Amino acid sequence: MSATMLPLYAPVARRSPGRPAPQVYRRRRLAAVAMVGVVVLAGVLVVRALGVAPLSGAGRHAPVAVVAAPATGSETTAPAAAGAAGPAVHLDAQPVAETSYVVQPGDTLWTIARRLQPDGDVRPVVDRLAAQLHGHPLDAGQRLVLPAAGGGGR
Repeated sequence: MSATMLPLYAPVARRSPGRPAPQVYRRRRLAAVAMVGVVVLAGVLVVRALGVAPLSGAGRHAPVAVVAAPATGSETTAPAAAGAAGPAVHLDAQPVAETSYVVQPGDTLWTIARRLQPDGDVRPVVDRLAAQLHGHPLDAGQRLVLPAAGGGGR
C-alpha cells in the first residue's frame, strides 16, 4: 500500500493584486445602480413637493381669471375668461405710495424717521421702520421701504 501525503490546506488561486474578483465588480455595479435609483427617487419627490407641473399634459390646472378691484377697496367678482373653466380670483388692489431709502453709514432709525417727519412725534415712524428689520440692526447699503407720509400713525 502506498501512502500519499495530503496537504493540510488546499492551495488557493492567487489573483494579481491590481484586479479585483468578479464578485467585487458585481457588488460595485449593484451599489451604483442603487445610488442612481435613490437619486432619481429623491428628484421625483422634490419635484412633487415643489408642485412643479408634470411633463405630460395630464393633471394640469384649469386657467384662472385674475380680476383686480378698483382702488376704492370694494371687492369685484368676474367670471373666468372666455373659454376658461377655472374659478375667478379676487384681488383687492391698493394704490402704491411707497418709496425706498438706502441706509448710509451713521444712519439710525431715529434720523431716518426725523427726515420723513420733521415735526411731531416720530416714534410711530420708528416703530414701522423697526418692524421691517425684524430685530436686525441697520446696515449701510440696506434698502428700507419708507412708510407713506401720514399713513398708519398711532
